[in-house]
Amino acid sequence: MFTLDSQAENPAVLISAGIGVTPVLAMLYVLAAADSQRVVRWLHTARDGQRHPFATGTRALLARLPNARGQVYFSRSGPSEDGVIAGPLTNMALRRLPLPEDVTVYTCGPQAFMDEIASACRSIGNTDVRKKLFGSPDAINPGIAGASPVHRPQAPDGAPGDGPLVTFSRSGFSAPWAGQRYASPLEFAEACDVLTRWACCSGVCHVCSTPIVSGVVRCVDNPPVPPGGEVLVCSCQPDGPIVLDM
Repeated sequence: MFTLDSQAENPAVLISAGIGVTPVLAMLYVLAAADSQRVVRWLHTARDGQRHPFATGTRALLARLPNARGQVYFSRSGPSEDGVIAGPLTNMALRRLPLPEDVTVYTCGPQAFMDEIASACRSIGNTDVRKKLFGSPDAINPGIAGASPVHRPQAPDGAPGDGPLVTFSRSGFSAPWAGQRYASPLEFAEACDVLTRWACCSGVCHVCSTPIVSGVVRCVDNPPVPPGGEVLVCSCQPDGPIVLDM
């Protein structure tokens, strides 16, 4: 179970990404309600100040704990806050922090994020890492299990786009990018009836993470946790012809 050991007295490090803040925030409430003297480190990564969940409440809770300190990371430029570090919370960023010894680490977020946090903690001698997944366990794209063999992609309604060619390799379909009508390859894929999976609107990141076979994309909305070798088709745009493994 992913619960705070409220009887422990060793330092606690609470680390989260995006909406993965929810369960570790509950732990912070428990510590504040008990007027805990425990050493607490709060580390959170978000896109920017407009999408920094529970920011005001978190600062109030940390202020009630005499031995607590917080640090927030923003993965993209935009509205900022005092004391925020530009850039996501990565393995290297965590290793640069002066964390207490003999800590228990509680971390929640996408699987790749937690794996990176656990690796960084082990490298500096902290092995008690407790994790709670918030996101997809592994990349779901490309393809849809059990998809109908008669399903065929097709050009979207309206005039053809005038942008670079976007190829969905598994679907065997290509169409020129219509950036004036679609904000992302995910929207474009859905308009073309190319089957894919995503959960962006429910706050679950990385479900749409997709291998890019060739070409270059530019990220238009840096996620708090980079996908690592793939692209999030919900938040990028083609910078020339691209081939996606969809």
